[in-house]
Amino acid sequence: MLYPVDIADRSLPLDIHQPTPVFLGIVKNAGLLDLIEPQAVSYLAYYSGGILRNFVSSLREACKHVYMDGEDKIAMRTAESVIQSARQSYNSYSMNELQLLSELETDNTGLGHAATVLRSPIGLLVNLGNDGEEKLRVHPLAELAVSKYRRRLSRA
Repeated sequence: MLYPVDIADRSLPLDIHQPTPVFLGIVKNAGLLDLIEPQAVSYLAYYSGGILRNFVSSLREACKHVYMDGEDKIAMRTAESVIQSARQSYNSYSMNELQLLSELETDNTGLGHAATVLRSPIGLLVNLGNDGEEKLRVHPLAELAVSKYRRRLSRA
């Protein structure tokens, strides 16, 4: 299980909030502050799940995209492209793993079997709730795969 850095509230649109200082610090220390749109920083930070190595990896991928495309700035469309590529890793999850992720997020059940989804890519994060209790949540990159799984279940 991973204990991530706080990320912006998922319920707010990206243009309302600023990236948290830790993510801005990484961007600034990399010399990229003037070369990336603030919304792109927020987007990459959110989909990192608060895991700094994931954020740095996504930032590197965005730099590669910009360089290869001959662009001069990391725009939102570049960040979206990077995240779309990262989401592909979750397509390999089995139905059992998606079921477990879904249960963990909605019911906090299945904790004894959580180790089956603790692999690369990361499926679970531990966050502190408002009551100070540790809560499990699905990694933001895995959310789409879990929601597709839930839609399939509802149609069956």
